[in-house]
Amino acid sequence: MGKKALGDKDLIIKALQNDQTAFRTLYDRHKSGLYTHISKYVQGREDIEDLCQESFRKAFEQLSTYNPEYKFTTWLYSIGAHAALDYLKRQKNDVMASPLATQADDKEMISLTPEEELVIVEMAEEVKKCLKSLQDIYRKPAELRFLKEYGYEEIAKELGIPLNTVKIRIMRAKVALITMLKDTKHK
Repeated sequence: MGKKALGDKDLIIKALQNDQTAFRTLYDRHKSGLYTHISKYVQGREDIEDLCQESFRKAFEQLSTYNPEYKFTTWLYSIGAHAALDYLKRQKNDVMASPLATQADDKEMISLTPEEELVIVEMAEEVKKCLKSLQDIYRKPAELRFLKEYGYEEIAKELGIPLNTVKIRIMRAKVALITMLKDTKHK
């Protein structure tokens, strides 16, 4: 038998030491699960693949903020869900912002179906409900980030806390929100 496969936490330690093989192994191990997760939000194979790439890029850039108390997939999928929701929001804003004349000229006008818009609205309402149940230290930064769309530096200034603390609290809030949303979905 060959070498025993390393767990995610061991791979993350190696990846933090810039071990490219560890990055590749994490990517190979989780790309299909992340693809499936993102496909719950976004249609279109190319868009899903792009969002997977973007999610892995963000995850690897922010790997030092990962809290090993939680499963790597929970953290990665929260990044993927956030990327998908940002993508859907951009698509909706692009459609609303583009003038009718331009829309008429576009051969492939991107628009959300009424069902997709309803899903986004329902998801936003569910997120707001879940936000209310977070501890204050996580709820306040999360509300500023997700509801008021503040940048991390603005949140740090508003709350009078260090930038890294803001990033960690928002990441933990995302993990908690995704867990809560999954729980409500399965009820």
